[in-house]
Amino acid sequence: MAPRKRINGPDWLPTRCYVGKAAYEYRPKAGGCVRLAPLTAHQSVVMAQYHEAVSIHSEKTGDFSQLVREYFAGANYKRLATRTKLDYVDYAAKVLLVFGRTNRHRIKPPHIRKYMDIRAEKALTQANREHSFMSAVFSWAYENGKVKINPCKGVRKFNEPHRDRYIEDWEYNAVLTEAKAKWVLLAAAM
Repeated sequence: MAPRKRINGPDWLPTRCYVGKAAYEYRPKAGGCVRLAPLTAHQSVVMAQYHEAVSIHSEKTGDFSQLVREYFAGANYKRLATRTKLDYVDYAAKVLLVFGRTNRHRIKPPHIRKYMDIRAEKALTQANREHSFMSAVFSWAYENGKVKINPCKGVRKFNEPHRDRYIEDWEYNAVLTEAKAKWVLLAAAM
């Protein structure tokens, strides 16, 4: 069976490519629109841009969630302290809600900045911690040739407020008394 004839555009255009108002466009299955080349461009230029776009958008392991899974399985993660590992799992849950299905090559510094600005409205410190987590993942991925840049580099963290008071002796003693009764190890550490 022959493929259907194109109604709009030249017959040489591959599937999921269309003629837009000012440029040839590729529309991946995941959604969105990628500008390939202007309408005046030669067929070979359009096809080269098309193949590059397809390789980025159709990569099976191209999403950020896959990158996080690989990072968690790697040696760098295993060398971290137990508390840091637990924190990173919590940070990953928050970050993957936003960036999980996004192709790792398409995440850029402006996206990280926008995420941090929105996240800081509720939890400023958490925004900084999640930035550190994403930076660790992208640094690991960059070292292993999985991404071309670390989009967290150059995105500044927020200034965190310092403690405004020092704990007083009576507060310390109250916690110590409670710890002796319930948590002997905590009391010994104090």
